[in-house]
Amino acid sequence: MQLTFHDVNMNEIELATKLDAEEISQLYKIVWTPYRESFPEPLMDNRIPDAGQVSASMDDNEYYVIRENGMITSVVRCQFPHGTCHLDRMVVHPDHRGKGMGKDLTKFIIDLARERRASKVWLDTTPTLESAVKLYESMGFKEVGFFKGHYWGQDIKFYELILK
Repeated sequence: MQLTFHDVNMNEIELATKLDAEEISQLYKIVWTPYRESFPEPLMDNRIPDAGQVSASMDDNEYYVIRENGMITSVVRCQFPHGTCHLDRMVVHPDHRGKGMGKDLTKFIIDLARERRASKVWLDTTPTLESAVKLYESMGFKEVGFFKGHYWGQDIKFYELILK
């Protein structure tokens, strides 16, 4: 059974399956490879999982995707630990940016968290990803922490959105 959802921008969001793992892995590679020179190698290896790693991650996480013309153009991963929702691994294919996909996926995860009665949605990002920071702040996320040199020497901002 395939779950499909629509958002205000009419980007169709669906729950990914293990059959999508290879395509999701390739999308991560497309998005993150240009950053290879900017970030430490262990961080890049973490951000570019192979299909087997994506598939294994699906045992404990949910991946939601948007497709255009049958191709996965954006993805987000989430999990629901301890009555909260952790949003991570969101990327949008460079050729498909500016279409509201990141905003739609974020809003979808917020709505899903509310539906599942999570107390908040939380995430982390590096301050150098300015478009991600701007998106999260525009959607009401508040910075609640900053770790200097946290992930392989990279600074990390922590954000949360308290759900009412």
